[in-house]
Amino acid sequence: MSVLDLEAGPILAQLAPGMILSAIYVVGVSVYLGLKERKRLGIVDISMEACKVEMSEEELSWKRPKMLIPNLILTIVVIAALIMGLASSAILFGVGTAIALVMNYPDQKCREA
Repeated sequence: MSVLDLEAGPILAQLAPGMILSAIYVVGVSVYLGLKERKRLGIVDISMEACKVEMSEEELSWKRPKMLIPNLILTIVVIAALIMGLASSAILFGVGTAIALVMNYPDQKCREA
């Protein structure tokens, strides 16, 4: 797109169905291969205790599991605006990033080093 000096909207609109189908395909193949590998190794039940990672209190404070749906909606809105050609991709991604930061971390204060 940069070399040909084209806008992202028309190109992304043509590629979107293929991107969606390929994402679904990748998830399906991953599940299939994961189940096949479990069977090969003889693993019946996987507990998350073996995969547990120790995190500090500060690292835990940065997690935002309750913001999954709002972030997904914001992502869909930015991609739709990109496809419709409402603004250039740099502006849309910049505004989307700013909104995501304010939405996910609303009360950050400056800390002195």
